[in-house]
Amino acid sequence: MEDPNFLRRLIPSRHKSDGAPTENKWWDDFLEGYLPEWMFNDPDDLVLQCIARTCTVMALSARWHVLEPIERRLNKLGIPPHVLFPYNDARPPTLFPTGPESEEEFGLDVWHALETEPRFLRWLLKPDANYSASEVERLQEVAFDNCDRACMQDKGYLDALGMRNLADYLYAHLNRMLGTSFAEARAMAVDRIPDGIGRKVGERLEDPSVWA
Repeated sequence: MEDPNFLRRLIPSRHKSDGAPTENKWWDDFLEGYLPEWMFNDPDDLVLQCIARTCTVMALSARWHVLEPIERRLNKLGIPPHVLFPYNDARPPTLFPTGPESEEEFGLDVWHALETEPRFLRWLLKPDANYSASEVERLQEVAFDNCDRACMQDKGYLDALGMRNLADYLYAHLNRMLGTSFAEARAMAVDRIPDGIGRKVGERLEDPSVWA
């Protein structure tokens, strides 16, 4: 169950041949077993928290309509984002614990989560998150730099970045490519694109025919 290749095969196998989405009940039942409550009960248990984070990122890696069910499961468990995914400057050194009494963190962390699924930012920055302003900016930067087409068309993701629409994103992306920081690129987009024009451009770019 910690093998992303297995999850990528399992989850699409539930996708109906007529294109209808998998029912919420199946997702909820699956994630209740995959991310069980006992795994999250003790935020002071380092090993359990590392396992819970790693399993969450593994599920995100399936990238098959899995984000919303994971958000729903984590919300039901009631664990704040900064508790499950604490901000760390350095990444954990190993995928597995170095010993039964190890006090070192291991496994996948918040950076792996955002590199795997940048739209996870919208859960990380929900109202009960308690990251500092500088931590929020760094999380936004990593999510922005790993954006893909699915992200660009996700309003919740753009909101979490502090952007109004897709026009803001594209303008910021251009300036980011020219070497500006994420914060500077976002400020330039928000300051220089009038809201009305940006909204109209964003609505046009959100038309699926533009991306066909």
